[in-house]
Amino acid sequence: MPGIRFQLQGEYIALNDLLKVTGLADSGGAGKALVATGAVRVDGRRETRKTCKIRAGQKVEVAGARIVVSAPDPVAPTDSGDVPSSRHPATCPVPLTLSHPTPRPTPTPPPRLPPPPCRGRLGRRPGRSTHRSILVES
Repeated sequence: MPGIRFQLQGEYIALNDLLKVTGLADSGGAGKALVATGAVRVDGRRETRKTCKIRAGQKVEVAGARIVVSAPDPVAPTDSGDVPSSRHPATCPVPLTLSHPTPRPTPTPPPRLPPPPCRGRLGRRPGRSTHRSILVES
């Protein structure tokens, strides 16, 4: 059984995402389908929760492969004393920027128009009836 070591970037990773980033599933949806079939085991037990939180120390087995999840490395300061920049998960070389855009002013709502004049029930003029009384003489 081939083993794959996976190092977490945060506290946990969803099971379907773990299958995706390790290459055992082509996409997150394929990972969910794989979990739904019951072919995935977490710490030796069959797992059917598609987005189960996988934490450091847990072992995931699927299709003859075993994934061992380890804790993230502690952040160490660089020579200049700065903390290294964080990056997107494993395969993305683009640094994650944490700058916030300038806040937009809240738009003011348009002025409220007065209600239309009352025309009575169902839009008819008051005092007018839509049915006629039929008088029956006996």
